[in-house]
Amino acid sequence: MRDRVYTIVYMTVLCAAATLLMTGAKLALSDRVTENETLRTNRARLAGLDLHPTGAGAREVNEMYEKRVRRETRNGREVFVAYEDDGKTVHAVGVAFSGKGFWGPIRGMISTDPQGREIRGIVFSDHVETPGLGGRIGEGWFTAQFRGKSAAGEGAGLAFLPEGASADGPQEVNAISGATRTSESVRTIVNQALRDLRAALSAPAGGN
Repeated sequence: MRDRVYTIVYMTVLCAAATLLMTGAKLALSDRVTENETLRTNRARLAGLDLHPTGAGAREVNEMYEKRVRRETRNGREVFVAYEDDGKTVHAVGVAFSGKGFWGPIRGMISTDPQGREIRGIVFSDHVETPGLGGRIGEGWFTAQFRGKSAAGEGAGLAFLPEGASADGPQEVNAISGATRTSESVRTIVNQALRDLRAALSAPAGGN
């Protein structure tokens, strides 16, 4: 009986100590976790707005974001306005997007020039697509091909051609071989994001 009581007390104390230790560690690291998440978000938004810090450090990324990106509401949509280094000339205007991928949500940001004529930048910041297949949407070759493509919305919007095919048309990009479902999802998500952005750009800053 005494051994059983001792075991119960020992396990209770051990569990309580472990809980206190884990809680303390969580509290101690919470600021760092928040800082890292802010950095990751700022870095992704800058990429989506076609802004690229000359330095790779956290300080340069956060300083550029604070200096050159502003949020506005247009037609009830939140838009991100990126400025040139002078702080006055608009470089790009973007919207965040989120949609259903093959395995889960795909999130990111896309931007155009201030008039909404052509794509300036795009980033797929969060996704759980298959590594080596659909996961390639995060690779530089895939996102780079969107730059300069028409965002005007003629026809059905951006068209995805088989990987390796000539995609020289103003609304043509290459899909990812072996990732048909992911490519179709991305096409749907991106074209919807461009429609949202065009709707936002049709209203002045601050419009509801």
